[in-house]
Amino acid sequence: MIKKQKILQFSGILALLLFSFLFLPYVTVIVALSFSVIFFLLPNKVYINEKIIIFLFFVVMFLVSDLFIATKTLNPFMNDKVNYWIYMKRFYGTGWYDWIVNYKGYDIFSYFMFKLSSDLFGYDNLAFSFFYFVSFAFIFIGGYRLIGKPIVLAMFMFIPQYNYEGLYGNLLRQSLALSIFIFALSNKSLYKRVLFGFLAFLSHFSYLIYIPLLYFFKKIKTIRTHTCFVIYLLSYLIGGFVFPVFMSYLGGLNTFFLSRVDAYDAGVFGNDIHRKIFVTSIFCIAIEVLNLFKNKLLKEGIDVLDKIRNCAIYTICIFLLTISFQEVANRYSVNIMAFFMLYVSFYAFHLKEPVLRLASLYLMAAGSIVVYFYINDVGVQFFYFGDLKSLTTDNIINVFEKVFL
Repeated sequence: MIKKQKILQFSGILALLLFSFLFLPYVTVIVALSFSVIFFLLPNKVYINEKIIIFLFFVVMFLVSDLFIATKTLNPFMNDKVNYWIYMKRFYGTGWYDWIVNYKGYDIFSYFMFKLSSDLFGYDNLAFSFFYFVSFAFIFIGGYRLIGKPIVLAMFMFIPQYNYEGLYGNLLRQSLALSIFIFALSNKSLYKRVLFGFLAFLSHFSYLIYIPLLYFFKKIKTIRTHTCFVIYLLSYLIGGFVFPVFMSYLGGLNTFFLSRVDAYDAGVFGNDIHRKIFVTSIFCIAIEVLNLFKNKLLKEGIDVLDKIRNCAIYTICIFLLTISFQEVANRYSVNIMAFFMLYVSFYAFHLKEPVLRLASLYLMAAGSIVVYFYINDVGVQFFYFGDLKSLTTDNIINVFEKVFL
């Protein structure tokens, strides 16, 4: 009798979800995914292999995020995708030998991926889906190897963020580099860390500055909070006052940086550096407050947490050192959020107190849903599916019409 009741309850919930999915597919998937993440991270009997469940999360999260990232419109305003689409179209059908011989510039692995994507799938949204799949696979697998099961919560919180949409839907070379770099950190061997770190550098030249971190990642255990704030202050003073003077003596290289700053100040990139500083300060304070109580609140995993915190500290310092060159600093600020998501997800999962752990998981999942709606309401990225009106009005038929248009 009890078994029949459970079957009826499960059938009723499933029917409700299916009915909801027909009329509000976006909302239904996000809400259902949030409850699935929480259930998976809570202590319970799991009758399916953990890696199979992780793989299912990987597939679902990729499909959900790919729907609005790979189908971003080719509106030329604030849209790097247009340039990559032109590049794919230009070299579509070109022989690999000719492409290699004639290639000039940096970020060769990113452009190799653009060329490969166009050769396999043409130069439409399917090609961008393949490119995004490679980036998503690197960051998801790397994150799983770093923090284990909590990667499903970290990715669930990261995907709805405006920074994620802007990074993986617009700044494709940098997103690929970030994904490969996180995968590099997940390797135990220094040789493999450096190898994949170099591949990240070949995806976006800005990751050259991350190469030292690959060596110190396993060496430095922990850094005291007061030491962190001293380092942050020194980084800000150097970046704000010393570094600009130093750059004035570098001739042509200085011209490059100033051109980026001038473009930023003219409103070309649409990012508010003061907002970036404010958000970075919140991430910084949150990480340090949690760090102060880690020995009392956590049951295990402190060594892993310290390593992720060190990555966040390193990235914050880079952001502050480049603060005078706002567009450059903006590119590094996006990475801070990635390490923050890994940190808080791992922290919440390893809390000793069950009630506090449950409350933390629910709050983090609920907050992500709120952010998902908020950024699609106020965001300036031109996503085909990502506006609030589509989220609340499109039914499943509208979605299929957009996908196969």
